Amino acid sequence: MAARIVFLRRLVLMGLGILMVRLVDLQLVHGATYRQLAEHNRLRVIPQPAPRGLLLDRLGRRIATNRTRFQVSVVQQDLPREMAASPLSRGLPAPRQPAGGQAGAPTREAVFRRLGELLDRSPADLERSYRANQGLPFLPVVLAKDIPKSLALRIEEERVRLPGVLVESVVTRDYPLG
Repeated sequence: MAARIVFLRRLVLMGLGILMVRLVDLQLVHGATYRQLAEHNRLRVIPQPAPRGLLLDRLGRRIATNRTRFQVSVVQQDLPREMAASPLSRGLPAPRQPAGGQAGAPTREAVFRRLGELLDRSPADLERSYRANQGLPFLPVVLAKDIPKSLALRIEEERVRLPGVLVESVVTRDYPLG
């Protein structure tokens, strides 16, 4: 009888040991990776404006039509968190890179620099515009309005290297008669 109790006690301790090792692995070793995955796994409400119809006068002439324009926006939640000024320069320890291999991910400064090259604006100007208009983390902040379609397509091609940057099509009113 005593041998069975000793065996069960060892079995329970071994099970608890395995559980503790797994908890350490999930929380301490891979915790940053799972935290990052959880941050990107949220519901996002994106307001979509209702389409507007044409306005015609009594003779059938167009008074107001719709025109599609493109704008470049940035979503705070999807932007890289750190600017290139490393925490080491401020005397802080460097943040641990997640185990998922994000070491080559672009910094916020690199995103604004490349976007500035494409939009022919300075990165500092884009950063100022972003900071002045930023609101909720998941709502887009418009940085450039009424960009040409060719530029919108170019930015979309580089979207992998520009995390957090969106190209949105916006329908606006156009009044052919003034």
